[in-house]
Amino acid sequence: MSTYKRKLLQTLLISIGLVFSLQALAFDSRSCSLKELQLTNPEFHKKSFSVHFTRYGDKRDSSKSILILPPTGGATILDRSYARNFCAAGFDVYLIQFWTDMDSHSDELQFHQQLYERAQQALTLIIHPINSPFVGLLGTSVGGIQAAQSASLQERLSSVFVIVGGAPVAAITVDSDQKAMQDLKSRRFQIFHFHSREEYLKALESEIKMDPFKLPQEFKTKDLGMIIGTEDSTVPTAQQLALKELWQARTVLEFPNGHLTTILKAWWYRKKILEFFEESYDRFIQKQNEKK
Repeated sequence: MSTYKRKLLQTLLISIGLVFSLQALAFDSRSCSLKELQLTNPEFHKKSFSVHFTRYGDKRDSSKSILILPPTGGATILDRSYARNFCAAGFDVYLIQFWTDMDSHSDELQFHQQLYERAQQALTLIIHPINSPFVGLLGTSVGGIQAAQSASLQERLSSVFVIVGGAPVAAITVDSDQKAMQDLKSRRFQIFHFHSREEYLKALESEIKMDPFKLPQEFKTKDLGMIIGTEDSTVPTAQQLALKELWQARTVLEFPNGHLTTILKAWWYRKKILEFFEESYDRFIQKQNEKK
C-alpha cells in the first residue's frame, strides 16, 4: 500500500471512530444549557462589527471560562464536543461561531492583518463582560494561529492551547498547501510581479504586524499548550515547531501526521486538553491566594 493510501485509510478510520464516539457523547451526564448570543461594536474601524457565539453553562457564572476559536469555515462538531466536555467539567464555555467579514477575501497584501485584527476584536468583545477571573482559550488551525496571537494581545487570558497553530504568520501564508492560499499566491505573483518566494515572504512580513514573533512577549505570563502535526503542510510543521521554540510551552503533544489527521487525533486526547486547563486554573487560584 502506498504512503498516500495508508494515510488516507488512517484518516478515514479515525473519522469513523470519531463519529460513533461523538454520537455516544451526545447524551452527556451533565446537561449544560446553550444560549446563542451576539455582541456588537458600532465603531470598529468606522463601521459596525458583530460577533456571534454560543455560551455553554449554567445560569450562574462559573469562576472559570474557556473560549474556543474554530478553524476555517466556523465551529465544527469537534468544537461543540470540546465545549460540552469543558462545560461538564465546570467551565463556562464561549464557542465562537462567526464575526463580521470573517470569510471575506482580497488579493491586497494588508488583507491578512485586517483579518487578524477582526479576530482580536471578536475576542475582546466576548472577554470584556466575562465575570469569571480565569479565562482560557483553545484554537484549532487558523483558530490556533489567532490564539497564538491572542496569547500576546489579550491580557485577561490565563492559558492558551493551540492545535496545529504556528508562526511566523507570513511564512504560513506563503508555504501552506491549502488551495485557497496557493491560488492567492498565484494571483499575487501576477498582480505584484513577485519573482520568488523570498520576495513574496518579505512583502507579507512588512504588512503583517500581528505576529507572535513581533508582538510583546506577554505570552510568558500565561500557561501554554500545543498539539503539533509533524507531517503538516497546511500549517507547515516548521512554523508549528518555531512557535513551540518561541513559547517554550508547558504542554506539547506531537503526532506524526498531517493537518486533518492531527486535528482528528487531538480530539481523542481531549482529556489531556481538559487537564491542561484544569491544572492551569488550579495554578491561577493558588497564585491568587498567595497574593492575599
